[in-house]
Amino acid sequence: MVRAKICAHSVVKHPNGDCSLSATPVMGQEGDNADYSKYTPGGKVELYINAGTKAVEFFEQGKEYYVDFTPAS
Repeated sequence: MVRAKICAHSVVKHPNGDCSLSATPVMGQEGDNADYSKYTPGGKVELYINAGTKAVEFFEQGKEYYVDFTPAS
């Protein structure tokens, strides 16, 4: 497993109830953000989330999230 830490820079709620999320790796010089910045200095995560799911209300602009990557097989 590899863990990344991202910050949600844009969370847009659409009129139909869907949501768009745009996030980038965290940046920082202190704490665990310094470690994440060192190893993932750039990138972008974009998600389009369907209405009626818990994920639509889960993400908040400006909040940081951990993302774990594990092989699917």
